[in-house]
Amino acid sequence: MATDVGTYFDCLESYFAEYYKLARGIDEIKLKEKVDTKTGQVVRTVDLKFDLPTFALKLDKKNGKGNLEPLFHFFNDTSQPWSKRCDFVLFQRETRCIGVYALEFKSENIPADTVKAQLERTESWSRCVHSIIQHYTGDKVPFQFRKFLLTDKTEADAYLQADGKYLRVDPKIRHFNYADVRGQTLEELDHERNIKIS
Repeated sequence: MATDVGTYFDCLESYFAEYYKLARGIDEIKLKEKVDTKTGQVVRTVDLKFDLPTFALKLDKKNGKGNLEPLFHFFNDTSQPWSKRCDFVLFQRETRCIGVYALEFKSENIPADTVKAQLERTESWSRCVHSIIQHYTGDKVPFQFRKFLLTDKTEADAYLQADGKYLRVDPKIRHFNYADVRGQTLEELDHERNIKIS
């Protein structure tokens, strides 16, 4: 059953466990992640402003024992395809759909196959979320899914297409340098290759 986007968005936010939700301001969310570099781990922080209602989940949040919680608690998570996930997923109430932004943080090194798998699995997880809500509530609003990779890389190389915007291994993954994202709103993140989930 189709429902209005605003109601669906409010319900969607209420369905997720508080454990995964990130605190947000009136018009800004702070994304913070440790990334591996040649000299050890460093923290990368991105403050993303938004104009439309938005909330964020940290999918790879570690529990008190330093382990990831399963995204599906009724499945064995060890070495399974559904155990992979990206760092953050943001949901935004758009005019006719829910915008879904999957973001992975890395350093200059891009393990292309790993990034591709993490974002593909997050797309699959988003499809599951969409389907579960429809099956249990009958409510349905399309998702516009977008994949992003943020790195310290400043120029195109073997991992990126010539324009430096998209990954060669998956041209639906939009690449940004951290510095290029700072000061932008979520809506300003240029991405021409959305994936519709309906």
